[in-house]
Amino acid sequence: MIEGTNYSSSSGLASRLYIDGLVALEEESYEEALALLLEAEKSSSTQSGISYAISHAYFGLNEIDNALYYAQEALSAEPVNSWYRLQVAQIRLAQGYYQETVKEIELVLTNEPRHRDALVALVDTHTKMGFLTEANTVIHDRILAQHSTYPQPFNHDWETRRWYEQLYRNYESLGDQESVQQILMEWSEKYPFDEQLLRLLSQQSSSDEIKPRTNSGVQPLTDEIVIRSGSPEGFTNARDAIEWLHQLIHLQTGHSKTLHLDLELYGKLPSDFVHEILNYASLLNDRFPEQGEILSLMGEMYLQQGDVNQAKRYFSGAVKSPGSRQEKSEWYRKLGELEAANNEMESALRSFSLSTRYDSNNAMAWASNAITLVSANSEDAQANEFMEKALELHSDHPLIMEKYGDYFEAMGSYEQATIWWQKALKTGGRADILKQKMVKYGN
Repeated sequence: MIEGTNYSSSSGLASRLYIDGLVALEEESYEEALALLLEAEKSSSTQSGISYAISHAYFGLNEIDNALYYAQEALSAEPVNSWYRLQVAQIRLAQGYYQETVKEIELVLTNEPRHRDALVALVDTHTKMGFLTEANTVIHDRILAQHSTYPQPFNHDWETRRWYEQLYRNYESLGDQESVQQILMEWSEKYPFDEQLLRLLSQQSSSDEIKPRTNSGVQPLTDEIVIRSGSPEGFTNARDAIEWLHQLIHLQTGHSKTLHLDLELYGKLPSDFVHEILNYASLLNDRFPEQGEILSLMGEMYLQQGDVNQAKRYFSGAVKSPGSRQEKSEWYRKLGELEAANNEMESALRSFSLSTRYDSNNAMAWASNAITLVSANSEDAQANEFMEKALELHSDHPLIMEKYGDYFEAMGSYEQATIWWQKALKTGGRADILKQKMVKYGN
């Protein structure tokens, strides 16, 4: 059963409908559950529990607005009900409202500092939004630090070990090697024979033995790759580039931040480089499946290979992974553009909305949102507002000029579209792509 439900009702029929609806919810039969619960709502005098359950049903059907309405209705009837408030928080997170989500969870923890689900939700929220430092603070200071004195609510060893592992993974993603070592020490003191701990210690030891040929750290090695990538002569062959990348990966001990090189440089490398880096990125993804940089890299590579479905798959994974707000914004933008190209307009608009929420200065996201709105036959006023926002941010950028041309094309203004494509071409835009676009209209 879902937590926090109120089983009382004013009639036997409403009670039976309510319970049947809860059973359907447990079975994830959301349409059936919704029909039963809405019928129960009509004849019950106790609305809060039913409203809460209805919210779950709508949430399962991805009808977020309706889910929020009923969750707030339940909470307004019982403002101190932690389960109702956590439901509101879950919905706010799904909408991309990070601050609002945290506020609701903290209100629960104000009254119940050891509320298990609230603590888990707070960690998950920080993690999903890419704020790993905040997630670590909750784990270390509000879960593990209190666990030794107050074992509840995390009273199983496997749960405690999971928190140590998450701390380790987060600190690795942040590149904080000092904290990585500290957490390994704390973990080993508490669970010295933990299988996962021993495996990680072994990886650390093995990684420490691998040293780069001519560099003393990750950043110099990364810089060398970027410098060499800057000209076609920078690497003698693709194998040379791959060797440098392998050194980088070994040096990082699983941290992938510095792997995410400027993808625009790949076109200057030998043609088989793309295949090589894709193969290696696949191996990395198998080892570290939740690294957003690796997932986005693979998405870019598959896109270069023309495999749109695979590209979309990996960008869908990237947006769920930890990352900075700017990274998350870019991943959502690229996912939205792939969705729009596949005529998934509703999903694309949601992705663009999340992209601009993460980074309101992402001009490309504003522009892509405008084009998609017009293509979906939505109101021109909002589309125009978004396009003006993009121009306000980067009016002199050739990609924004190209997008403005695409915007006019979507509206059927082909002459204006061509004018802006020509401007983009004159300012250093993508010549091959722009010429293809202009040829369509006799230019």
